[in-house]
Amino acid sequence: MELLAHPLRLAGSRFVTVTDETEAADNDAVARMVLTRRGELELVPAYGISDLAFSGPQSDLGVAQLNACARTFGPPVTVTLDAVSRTERTETARLLVSRGEGA
Repeated sequence: MELLAHPLRLAGSRFVTVTDETEAADNDAVARMVLTRRGELELVPAYGISDLAFSGPQSDLGVAQLNACARTFGPPVTVTLDAVSRTERTETARLLVSRGEGA
């Protein structure tokens, strides 16, 4: 099945899609979870995460919330925190998304 890609965009006159159950679709699903604050979707208030901080004492909390969201809403993946880099104004977290055993 084809799913709309994240972010929503056009290629010519067609929407860009990803194929369900592929690495691209799994990455898109995790990106949507990260960008959705818990409670933001009225009809699905448990979807998303409550905090975007992936460093400091709460780093495990964000990853745990992502994994709980994936277990509840899919896809069957496990998210791990690979690295965090910081500048004066930004923090960038690299998340690894894996499908299969343990997911």
